[in-house]
Amino acid sequence: MELHKFIELGIKTTGSGAELSRRLDMLYNNLQEAKYKKRGLPSHACVKLAELIDADPLEVIAASEMVTEKKPERQALWRRVLEHRHTTAMTLCFALVAGFMTPQNAEAFNNNNLSNALNTYSLYYVKLQKIVLLIGYPL
Repeated sequence: MELHKFIELGIKTTGSGAELSRRLDMLYNNLQEAKYKKRGLPSHACVKLAELIDADPLEVIAASEMVTEKKPERQALWRRVLEHRHTTAMTLCFALVAGFMTPQNAEAFNNNNLSNALNTYSLYYVKLQKIVLLIGYPL
């Protein structure tokens, strides 16, 4: 996520940009410049913003560094950090949803159960095996 989106979430949480700048202990003009990608946020403000909007502090710091970093190799480093955080979160969400959505006590349908199935309107299904691949990230 980009820095301006984190700042907009902070403004929604606090109610105004002035209140957010007060909570981040910085000038309102500096917050506006960070929002419009003219400067980054100081590290302490990134951590406070992350706590305020329940985000990962490293992700907010990386988004802030992406705004100010001029060297392409360092930009690539911060981009990888952001992508890794996003990929890890998506993988975790997928694994949790797949774990909760998997039906239990599956039985294969056969002819012996035909009369029972027709009388009780039972639903028979086959449980598929799922494989979750966790992607590691070297720094």
